Amino acid sequence: SRKFGKSGNELNLNFDILNYKMQIHQVLDNKIYNILDTLMNNYTTLTSNLPSNINIQSIKLDYNHFLNNGGKIEVGTKISGIKAKNIADFSDVVNGQLVPNYIFSNNFNYNENINAAYVNHSREFSKFSYQIELRVENTIIDGFQFGNPFSKIQLLREIIQIYFQHYFFNII
Repeated sequence: SRKFGKSGNELNLNFDILNYKMQIHQVLDNKIYNILDTLMNNYTTLTSNLPSNINIQSIKLDYNHFLNNGGKIEVGTKISGIKAKNIADFSDVVNGQLVPNYIFSNNFNYNENINAAYVNHSREFSKFSYQIELRVENTIIDGFQFGNPFSKIQLLREIIQIYFQHYFFNII
């Protein structure tokens, strides 16, 4: 953050990076008992390997300009990106051997990019204030589901454009 001169005008720059890695191994036993608490049949075992890797980055730049008449103009932009790789690798244990379970297993990659910009004007009076804002946002989402013998390859692509105005009036 940096302020300029006596006017109080300021420029703010924020940069964020987040890396999240997770590795989970599970063994899930499924047992069925009767009312006498006796095991009714052979139980089944499902194992899982669930690695996940998520990376998030964003940068934001804002400028506040104070006007001589008591008003303020704000402009800013933000760019953010997410990349995620998720694997759900499940296997059944059959006669002591691991057999892939394609019903529960999947491998999915996800990418998201958001670009946004805004301009805002506000002013306060003794018994009245107002704020007017225009914001533009563009979001691009890509997802890819790798196939296996049970599920087909799937591709997700979505582009979202958002434009909106915001008006706020306050009477004290």
